[in-house]
Amino acid sequence: MPIEPTYTPSVSPTLNRLLWVCLLIFYMVAFVKIDYWRKAAYGGDSWGYYVHLPATFIYHDIGDYTKSFEAVKKYDANLPDPKVDKYGVRSTPIGKFAVKYSHGLAVLFLPFFLVAHVFCKLTTLYPADGFSMPYMLANGLAVLFYVFLGLFFLKKVLNRCFTEGVTWAVILSLAVATNLFYFATYNSIMSHAPLFGCYCFLLFATDSFYRAPQRKWALWVGLGLGLVVLIRMNELYALFIPLFWGVSSGQTFKERLIFLSKNFKKYIIWVSLPVFCLFLPQLLYWHFVSGQWIYNAYVGETFDFRHPQITEGVFGYKNGWIPWTPVMIFALLGLFFLKKYAKTAFLPTILILPLHIYIIYSWWCWYYINGFGSRPMVEMYALLAFPLGAFYSFLMRLKKLGAVLLAAIVVFFSGFNLFKIYQEKQGLIWTQFSNRAFYWEMLFANRPSHAGLTTWMSNESQPKGAVKIADMISQNFEDSTLQFVTTALKSEGQRSFESKEAETGLLSIPLSKYNVQPNDYIAVRLQGFFHEKDRITTFYEQAMLKVFFMDRGGKLLKDRYFRMQPFIGNPDFNIWSSGEAERWGEVFVFIKVPKKVGTEGVLHINVFNSQKRSFYIDALKVELWRK
Repeated sequence: MPIEPTYTPSVSPTLNRLLWVCLLIFYMVAFVKIDYWRKAAYGGDSWGYYVHLPATFIYHDIGDYTKSFEAVKKYDANLPDPKVDKYGVRSTPIGKFAVKYSHGLAVLFLPFFLVAHVFCKLTTLYPADGFSMPYMLANGLAVLFYVFLGLFFLKKVLNRCFTEGVTWAVILSLAVATNLFYFATYNSIMSHAPLFGCYCFLLFATDSFYRAPQRKWALWVGLGLGLVVLIRMNELYALFIPLFWGVSSGQTFKERLIFLSKNFKKYIIWVSLPVFCLFLPQLLYWHFVSGQWIYNAYVGETFDFRHPQITEGVFGYKNGWIPWTPVMIFALLGLFFLKKYAKTAFLPTILILPLHIYIIYSWWCWYYINGFGSRPMVEMYALLAFPLGAFYSFLMRLKKLGAVLLAAIVVFFSGFNLFKIYQEKQGLIWTQFSNRAFYWEMLFANRPSHAGLTTWMSNESQPKGAVKIADMISQNFEDSTLQFVTTALKSEGQRSFESKEAETGLLSIPLSKYNVQPNDYIAVRLQGFFHEKDRITTFYEQAMLKVFFMDRGGKLLKDRYFRMQPFIGNPDFNIWSSGEAERWGEVFVFIKVPKKVGTEGVLHINVFNSQKRSFYIDALKVELWRK
């Protein structure tokens, strides 16, 4: 069932070229100014995607990777050994090591890698070691190339559904107002931005095939499909695009079945050929390192399909999709208008999108570290461009008002996205461990603050305009009979508390002694100290103050964990600080009283110290505050 030709709106070629040039210049300036490309492939996922190339063409250590790792260590001596790192290369049943990441990105980067390698060999200006500056620049430029190639192909397909103005609004929204921009210019050596480009190519090839069924388009469909699946194996559902593109009703579904049955033998070889050629090296690799033709190298990492974190993944603040890329709300709204304005994309979108969301948020690490917002949604923007265009087309029914609203959406959310990336680069935010209170506290902040650091550590909004009602308790740990009291250090008096157990109780305060009301605030302040030998740089392993409320029946009503170390000797309130050792410093936090606590509730304060490294507390005070 070929798709009938549609009207492609005419537009000035000069204006089109100017917009493309401006967008490219904007990306290149960001790429240079952010300047992260120099080290983007030096560790983690990025190294895993890229290492296939130097291991194959330079060090010939596939299945071992010792030489490849020693090469990158010259540029970053602090990198963990991937053979020790539980997320690095994995040992196989035959005693070799396997990189868990497939060859997809390496295939895309190969032409750029070879240019960089030849340049280093001929000029001798840089070591031809696979990790010097020319190689890293080649990787970064490769990502930009595939993103822009994808946008170019996507625009061609969008033009077949929408007006030129709406099409450009969609392209600009995706390019500037979403985290596609971040993964193309900042943390670029990841799979998602190039994968977006591959999806766009697959959409263009598919649409072109059904408009004029030819062998060349079938070959392109196979190339696009093969690249998508090779880059991320779980996205096999991309097959729904060539199967159901243009299907929007029962009648068109029947027509598609008839078309496929009549033409299957004619085109299947041309679709299958590039898929086979792309996957053959991957199959040979798996067999070489594991002795198995199909091998899962993600040992210890699994999906939990019974408990997907869909709500948190889409709407949560911990690297959630919508909070960090809010312009995509309009794409979700556009699903209601998709069949009217872009029916060719209707069935693939409504089949793939929920399946993709269910699968990615069933992954054990559903919040996907090393990202800016939900990175596995980036590749879906190729499909989501159509519901986004449908919503924009709906807006344009308001004519001049619609045009103003559309322009305002693109400008505001582009500005929001760029500002958030600025905050990320300045170290003001860290999306992968964000929370509700921190998100709203730092929404438009341009500098760190005590409230920002406190909300970051506690997920507790800090009140403005509150006043102290009463001093509830003061504990100086001067009682020598108390557990874990020491005379070795003190902020005041003769003794302090030394935390060196996994969890230790400090205080239990019956709220019936005080006029505590729901929505009051409990203020906890203390002096903290740690030795340099006990410093913990991984923030989620640091000693925490655990503040929690129980009702009179012992039911937990609310708990908050508050890391103390970063507040000591951190006058700039930097969220990346691990504090200053060998000095006392004040730690202070407000915790809101839960509504259901009642007059018979109990406030507990414990110390949670998972690493059991000594942390000292003195001058602990608990106060009641009210707005």
